[in-house]
Amino acid sequence: MQTRRSDVSGPQGTHSLRFAAVVALGLLMGSTVMTAAQDGPPGLTEPTVFAPFDPNAPACSVPPGLEKVLAFAQDNEREFMQGVDHGLEMAAENRGL
Repeated sequence: MQTRRSDVSGPQGTHSLRFAAVVALGLLMGSTVMTAAQDGPPGLTEPTVFAPFDPNAPACSVPPGLEKVLAFAQDNEREFMQGVDHGLEMAAENRGL
């Protein structure tokens, strides 16, 4: 059986080739990002076991020179985030920060 040229190069063939090219490009870019994410120090490699919480233990002392600061970085102009910014500003003002 022979394949006619119009069967391969028609609209379906063109869309399939484009789709395959986009998928291949996406996989290539994704693998590059994943290898970049794995660079750097290994991080935590051994588990740390902490003592059980003791609610009767004495409170820790505050390090000298430590200032109370409330920081917030608003990353967009959405109304919700503007509300968060306003609420945090009011809370900081009420607490003298």
